[in-house]
Amino acid sequence: MPNQTNVPGMNFSLDDLMPSQRRLLAKLCGTDAPATAIGCEISELSDAEVITAQTMFPLGLIEVVDGWRGTHWLMLTVVAQRMMIEGLTE
Repeated sequence: MPNQTNVPGMNFSLDDLMPSQRRLLAKLCGTDAPATAIGCEISELSDAEVITAQTMFPLGLIEVVDGWRGTHWLMLTVVAQRMMIEGLTE
């Protein structure tokens, strides 16, 4: 199966993600290359995006990183970066 993650105990691909999860990955990637994506400050996300993010932590796709001046950022993990580089499949 293409685009599978390497998260221990997890065996899924981008095809298995909900559309809202794919949209959040794309938003966190922005216009940058996935390997250099900065992510988004959590305060810039809608309530629905925060709820979606909560479903993605256990999948190992996003993480929270503390930023400058007490900000908190949602960032793509290495696994998510690789999935984005390989491309979203339908």
